[in-house]
Amino acid sequence: MGSETGKSVVELLGLDAQAKALIVTCDEFGLCHSHNAATMDTLEHGLATSATLTMPCPWVMEAVEYARSHPQGDFGVHLVLTCESRRMRWRPLSSRAEAPGLYDPEGYMWRTGAQVWEHATEDEVERECRAQIEMALGLGIDVTHLDPHDGIFPGDVERFGRLYLRLGERYDLPLRMNSQAGVEAWGHPELRRRVAAKGILQSDDWIGSKRPDESQKDFYVRRLRELQPGVTDFWIHPTLQSEEFRAKGGPAAYVEDHRLFTADPDIARTVEEQGIVRIGWRAIRDAQRARTPR
Repeated sequence: MGSETGKSVVELLGLDAQAKALIVTCDEFGLCHSHNAATMDTLEHGLATSATLTMPCPWVMEAVEYARSHPQGDFGVHLVLTCESRRMRWRPLSSRAEAPGLYDPEGYMWRTGAQVWEHATEDEVERECRAQIEMALGLGIDVTHLDPHDGIFPGDVERFGRLYLRLGERYDLPLRMNSQAGVEAWGHPELRRRVAAKGILQSDDWIGSKRPDESQKDFYVRRLRELQPGVTDFWIHPTLQSEEFRAKGGPAAYVEDHRLFTADPDIARTVEEQGIVRIGWRAIRDAQRARTPR
């Protein structure tokens, strides 16, 4: 359930309770030009239904320009507190004076969520998340949802869960969330209930992890076949192969994501054969705001 009313999110969207609804989100929109170009292509010609903006990243204004030119599109804010790249680095939007714990010794974001929580306070992390959301809103983005970037959620589920819920409530936005089984594995079985109790809608599941012995394509096909009733968010990272991306040192899996979700017939066929309904976050946000006017 994603709602405190007893209705599932798919029912609030007017779908059958047993509907398998899928959001395909292009994460890290704004990371670099190669990533942006592939994201736009996957939104326009592939299976993607949503994208999330990375406000501190170098090419975010190209992504913002695209989002503003597609006002009915589906664009969330990807809450970025880490910078895992070795060559392409980015800094917090908050100044060092405001949030010193968010800066590593080189003056950039920490590389892992564990490092963030070792050095930063919950207030500093929330300040930065709010700065990113406010930047997107100030640039004219009709933000549809929030979701977390690499490692920050499992790095400290209790602290991030608290502030994530506060952000969802403050901005009246739905949240990408792990499944009930997932939050139980994290040791926080009450987390989804706490989110629902505030009237915040959430995905019922997310993409999960690839097995060591399966290809990227086999992973996606398996997960599509395993999809349960409710809303599942698949996040992907489509990228064009380019000198820029090679110099950045990005993973080849990102280039494969673009191919699989724009040109691979088996992925599209599996979605159709499984009776999966592709949706976006905008409809979920609008359903949330219709139920809980603030």
